[in-house]
Amino acid sequence: MSWIPAFQISLWNAWILMLYFPLHPIIMIVVDKAIGAGEIFKKMGDVPYEKGEKRAFVISMVILLLLLVYSVFLPLKIGTMWFYVGLTTYLVGLVMFLTAIVNIATTPLKQPFTKGMYRYSRQPMLLSGS
Repeated sequence: MSWIPAFQISLWNAWILMLYFPLHPIIMIVVDKAIGAGEIFKKMGDVPYEKGEKRAFVISMVILLLLLVYSVFLPLKIGTMWFYVGLTTYLVGLVMFLTAIVNIATTPLKQPFTKGMYRYSRQPMLLSGS
């Protein structure tokens, strides 16, 4: 096993699964318009970030961008045990993320999120890997 991919760009590379990360704000808006009142970002609120938190966010976004570029060249080896384990983990995280969005969308404005995934985790979207 090598950390360097076999530089092959094709339709079935890992970038397909990575699309979830840059598209998750759009997914949040679509789910909120379908189920909620269209105020998902207002419900989540604006929290002032400290300097260290901003730096951590920038570092995480750079790492995510590098992984996205890396995934363009990473061919999926369909049919292996690791593919099915990874796909299962990916789908569980996606379901957790969508459940958290539905919980936010259905909670009235200015009310705490206490249903669904928020019953078990304070930050279920981070727990899901988004």
